[in-house]
Amino acid sequence: DDKIRTHYLHAAAAIDTACAANAAAGLLLGGTVEAVSAVAKHLHEPATARLVGELWIPATSSCAEISTELRAALDGVADRHCAAVLHELRDRTAAGDRAVIGLDRVLESLTDHRPAVLVVQEGFATNGWRCANCGRLDTRAGSCDRCAAEYVPVDDVVADAIAVAG
Repeated sequence: DDKIRTHYLHAAAAIDTACAANAAAGLLLGGTVEAVSAVAKHLHEPATARLVGELWIPATSSCAEISTELRAALDGVADRHCAAVLHELRDRTAAGDRAVIGLDRVLESLTDHRPAVLVVQEGFATNGWRCANCGRLDTRAGSCDRCAAEYVPVDDVVADAIAVAG
């Protein structure tokens, strides 16, 4: 039908406009297989570049079913994103391309104010040390390699590193 096709064109245009107007990281299209497929084929940049998945839901689905399917789809998108970030981090580390892995190397990078992105496993925390003079973070007690002041203990050097990275 022309009315249905027009509706899909309008929906795609509205999505294109919304994607052009904001910096959403990703777009997940949801609906019936027919509707998602029809709208997706009419999308343009930047919407197509932001399309991270499609969620096919029967028109008869309840709100609870939609919510469950949406949560599973979003979890899948998040898992794929995390896997891609970790893969890039490993590749860049192996290539010596301004990336480091491991708490000691990350803390050293923070000392030099070099991090652009800090990736931390959720829930990761450990005791550590902070220089009382310059603020350098470390995993070992003693005195600071930079200014020779004494380190003071901190309960969670990972949280402090996240704060320093900003």
